[in-house]
Amino acid sequence: MIWIGWMEKHVLIGHITLIQEQRFRLVSENGRGFIFTISRKSAVRLSDLQQVLKSHATIRVEYSGAPNTRSGVADVVRLLAD
Repeated sequence: MIWIGWMEKHVLIGHITLIQEQRFRLVSENGRGFIFTISRKSAVRLSDLQQVLKSHATIRVEYSGAPNTRSGVADVVRLLAD
């Protein structure tokens, strides 16, 4: 967990299995699925996520809120080196 100001940030590692509008589904390393909305402040774009989906690359997602709800917001998405 990461603390930034008053807001608690969480981290998950996995790969993207679905993209729809401003949301994506991440399957974690242990096989659990999580739905996130892309933060409006995030540098990541849908076209970036589509490339990640096609390549099956592993990513690191820093998020706030609760996944699978409206509050689950992906603030930072980073590709991890293989």
